Formats: sequence, structure tokens, C-alpha cells
Amino acid sequence: MDTTLQIVFKSVAVAKLVYAVSAWYGFCTADDRDRLEAVIRRGIRSGLCSADQLSVRELIDDADDSLFRQLMNNQLLPARHHSS
Repeated sequence: MDTTLQIVFKSVAVAKLVYAVSAWYGFCTADDRDRLEAVIRRGIRSGLCSADQLSVRELIDDADDSLFRQLMNNQLLPARHHSS
């Protein structure tokens, strides 16, 4: 399968799956999570994404880790202004 299709699948389908995932994933049922994972499995089976594509759970863990690192490095917080 053309790697361009894999790029589009990852850029569109996978990106939509994990958009703001930290906010909503905790509200998903087990069935919801299975359906999310099924999208990735179908993409792999059909050749739309590579076999080494991370699972939804792995994508979520990576997103959470990235957000945590940014917070710890004060990259997402506004700069503090000291009053004189």
C-alpha cells in the first residue's frame, strides 16, 4: 500500500481518535475502547497504517506523558511576573 495513504490515515483518522484524549478517555466504557482499538486494527489489516502503529492506549499514554513533561518544564504555564 502506498505510504502516502498511511500518512493520510495517521494524520486524519488517528489524529481524530486521540484529539483531546486526556479529557474524554476516562469516560469511555470498555466497549468504547474496543471500538477505538478496532479502528487501528482495521487500518493495519487494510494496509492504511503500518503494522507497527501504536494502539490507542499507547497513543494515550504517550500524549499523557508528553503533556506531563511540558507541564513539569513550565512550557504550558504562563510566565510568572514578579511584583516589585
